[in-house]
Amino acid sequence: MQNESEILRKIAQRQKEERGPSLLFHLVYRLVMFGMCIAVIFLAYQINVKLDVVEIPQGLKQINFAKMSEWIPFEKWFKNEALQVNAQIPYQLVEKNFYVNGSNQAYALMDGIVKYSDNNHKVAIQQDNGVMVVYGNLNSVQVKENERIKKGMVLGSFQEHITLTMLKDDKNINLDEAVKDYAN
Repeated sequence: MQNESEILRKIAQRQKEERGPSLLFHLVYRLVMFGMCIAVIFLAYQINVKLDVVEIPQGLKQINFAKMSEWIPFEKWFKNEALQVNAQIPYQLVEKNFYVNGSNQAYALMDGIVKYSDNNHKVAIQQDNGVMVVYGNLNSVQVKENERIKKGMVLGSFQEHITLTMLKDDKNINLDEAVKDYAN
């Protein structure tokens, strides 16, 4: 009889051990996971508010998390400032309209619109400052007509030199005048 009760006790003990973690452990685990999910959603929302990556529905815009987020230094982490870049594309005049830039890539002098682009090794860009620049002697062309380009964007490649023809009011101008801001 004692053997039978001892066996039942051992079976009950083994079943208890096989059940795994207690109900309390599962409850705590699920609460922690829920809290972490809420924290991730909150942080994603705050980052989106600062960077304005995704349009937030109007109902969520009315929720003010300002008091909750005062302790998070988002302004230090995500500075959304437009930096002014004044670096000039380093084209050096070799002779007449022949230029080199230390690489085999042709870079846009300024922001503008591609007015002409073909596989015959030429690209013409109407810059935002009113100057028309024709990039010639290209091996390959990577832009298309009517494409908006930014300063420094790769237009194509060349071998030994690139030809640059710069016109303002139908008159030839030099490189320094071509990169001048005529709006001011």
